[in-house]
Amino acid sequence: MEEDDDYVEYVLVAKRRAMEAQKALERRGKASSMVNGDSEKSSRVAEVKPSLLVKASQLKRDQLEISPTEQIVRQEKEMIENLSDRKTPMSIRELAKGITYTEPLGTGWKPPLPIRRMSEQQRDLIRKQWHIIVDGEDIPPPVKNFKDMRFLDTILNKLKAKGIVQPTPIQVQGLLVTLSGRPRVY
Repeated sequence: MEEDDDYVEYVLVAKRRAMEAQKALERRGKASSMVNGDSEKSSRVAEVKPSLLVKASQLKRDQLEISPTEQIVRQEKEMIENLSDRKTPMSIRELAKGITYTEPLGTGWKPPLPIRRMSEQQRDLIRKQWHIIVDGEDIPPPVKNFKDMRFLDTILNKLKAKGIVQPTPIQVQGLLVTLSGRPRVY
């Protein structure tokens, strides 16, 4: 088989751009060293800085060395570090306005008496059946239907009209926390 004298090996576009950026940096480096060699001109001419395009290609090249899994791990670590100083998550609007909730809102809502009288074992059994995990103090008991949550009839009728007859697990526990006026549900 004859070898082609004109054969040029294919180079990936990203790698080719990085090589071109490196050559441009080297050319600029030579130009700045020539300018810096002349003492009169070096005082008048500022040092030549790489362009944003060159910097971007360098950053992309550096990122290519990191695996996608490692990038995700780094992003998660950054997010955890940013959230570690706050105990409760906040919405953007709350952060922007400086809103903080420390005291419960006085709603006056209480679950029906039979639900309040449930033992802790019964509450835990319901939570286990619904796969609900809770943490904290003074947690309201879970309520398995909307009627026992003491919603108005108009709300119950609208839910029924939409085909919503039973709460989801997060509603079984979370709505009670909200209705009782607790500052946060998460």
